[in-house]
Amino acid sequence: MTEDSKNERSDDLVVVGGGLAGYTAALAAARQDRSASVRLLCPSDDQFRAHSGLIDVLGYLPEGDEPFSEPLSAIEQLPADHWYANLGPDRIEEALAVFDDATGESYAGDHTDQNALFPTAVGTTKPASRYPESIAAGIVSTGQPIRLVGFDRLPDLDAQLAADRLTELLPYDVTDSSITTAVPVDSVPAAPAFAKSLESGEEMYRDSLADALRSVLDVEPRIGVPAVLGEQSAEAIRTELEATLGVRLFEIPVGAPSIPGRRLEARLDAALEAAGVSIERDVSLAGAETADGQIDTIRTAVESFEASAFVLATGGLQSGGLVSNRSEITEPLFDCPVQAPSSRQDWTAAEFLGDHDAVRVGVETDDQLQPAGSSGPVYSNLYAAGQLLETTNVIAEQSTDGVAILTGYEAGQRAIEQV
Repeated sequence: MTEDSKNERSDDLVVVGGGLAGYTAALAAARQDRSASVRLLCPSDDQFRAHSGLIDVLGYLPEGDEPFSEPLSAIEQLPADHWYANLGPDRIEEALAVFDDATGESYAGDHTDQNALFPTAVGTTKPASRYPESIAAGIVSTGQPIRLVGFDRLPDLDAQLAADRLTELLPYDVTDSSITTAVPVDSVPAAPAFAKSLESGEEMYRDSLADALRSVLDVEPRIGVPAVLGEQSAEAIRTELEATLGVRLFEIPVGAPSIPGRRLEARLDAALEAAGVSIERDVSLAGAETADGQIDTIRTAVESFEASAFVLATGGLQSGGLVSNRSEITEPLFDCPVQAPSSRQDWTAAEFLGDHDAVRVGVETDDQLQPAGSSGPVYSNLYAAGQLLETTNVIAEQSTDGVAILTGYEAGQRAIEQV
């Protein structure tokens, strides 16, 4: 990387978007060409605030009602326009290997091609292909009874409600308790405050939590608690509690801001830094400069970034990567073509969480992941990835993370090969 001036920087590749697709694109590119300069622009400094930490690859088949156990074996049953079918199982495995290497021992699941099922805070089960070690003891298929324990001042986990619902789903006992601790929660939202207190160095807070958990122990060999056992020292805190209590302890992800999501972001940050990727956080995108069918520069509120190639991974409508008005949905940074229903009435479905056409809305690309219209790529040095893309119903399939990792990996590699 060279710095041409105080307010203008030049790189081989600039990736725009700080979610899972953007991180994977930057990491894949940096590892593909270790001599290249790669920069990641994160429009938000908290992209993982709603991420549970569980990585889904394919949880349900189209039109299927039951969780699917072997994601990669199902590719032949997917529609031809699915990104998995388009790019194939070998590329999926390569992309997941990048994630596995980045997260290291903090994640499990890479040793098998099968999904695992985990209890959720609302008493359902969720399939995941990769999962944090802090959640691993909660796999429902072990057949061991569970006690769910809710914490005072943390209403995101209603232990009684979750236990009642899980009891109807699982062939073993799921019981519940609620505890009060001396752990201070002196700010809102409560989950980060609770996690920070446990990491403050005050042993009395961890002792209070251990004593409260001990008071509700019964015959269950494992306990599920809200996922608030620290951010930086979570593994040490959980291991210490397990040793003190003599039971397996697992976390249950709760609502935003998600502590497992923040931990995942920290792991990916470390992997990017180790790979030599430069990271710009909380940037305000202002526009782009183009010439001769190529993008030259992305402008932010305070500086400009030049590059030979770009990857766009700014997310969908919820993330601001796409914007809507009364008549259309557009991609605001490069004005890439967007595939969307012509009428807003077509965005909805009759049933709750039904097959909404709005879920499929996204930037149109060619098979090289380049935003393209009827006459070909809009820009010869631009690639796209993640929830920004026109896609299948990844929410119903529970394939959001897998598609983000796969398309991020593919876009990052294709972009850096062009440099």
